Amino acid sequence: AVAASEDRDIPGVLRQLQREELIVPRGEPGDGHVLAFRHPLIHEVAYRSLLVSARRALHSRIARWLEDRGGEDDVAALARHYRESDDAAKARIYLPLAGERAASLNANREAGAWFIKAAEAFGDDQVRRAEMLEAAARQTYLVGDVEEGMETLIRAIELYEGAGAEEQALNARRWLGRYYWIQGNPDQAQRQIGLAIEGLERFPPSPGLAYAYSFRSQILMLQPDSEAGAEWARKAIAVAKLTNEIGA
Repeated sequence: AVAASEDRDIPGVLRQLQREELIVPRGEPGDGHVLAFRHPLIHEVAYRSLLVSARRALHSRIARWLEDRGGEDDVAALARHYRESDDAAKARIYLPLAGERAASLNANREAGAWFIKAAEAFGDDQVRRAEMLEAAARQTYLVGDVEEGMETLIRAIELYEGAGAEEQALNARRWLGRYYWIQGNPDQAQRQIGLAIEGLERFPPSPGLAYAYSFRSQILMLQPDSEAGAEWARKAIAVAKLTNEIGA
């Protein structure tokens, strides 16, 4: 199906490649239907010998074949092949899905890498690119790479602000404050969360504002300033009730 050739003996060609020990069976013993390159370098040389246009055409055919088969387990493969094809629209569908899939499996480094690739695919859409970078920053933070997560999140905030997506920028900024706290910079943490609160209070009550109040409460509690922390926690609960975010 992928070879898309009726005038070549595909099984014969594969047998010849096996005789020359360029490809070998993979998987269970006797499973001759699954073949792989004997060494990654052989794969690399074969791949690089193709014209870019030929590579993209092959990636596109492989992706369509996988898509026709269906199944969520193929999301990462679909993302990879559509990213290397000429079908940018499909790449924009499957790259974020691959990130979400990896995140759901707690494969945070893998998820972060997929979200970075998705951000590249949205080069002409500032808001979607910022969303992907924000998602990547979260995954990076979860594996303890706080500095890298902060750098990525700052890029996302700049993109949001450049696109006029003020509320999304403010919601990202409250997370930036949390990252500063984890980094050990409480003054900058309070500053960023304060900017987020000040900005979000200009909008109607939102889950983001409730979370910003909650983040400030947690920081105050850990200083420790339990009384001030409790006051901000009550404010967070009040907004959460208004926006039906209790238990989220």
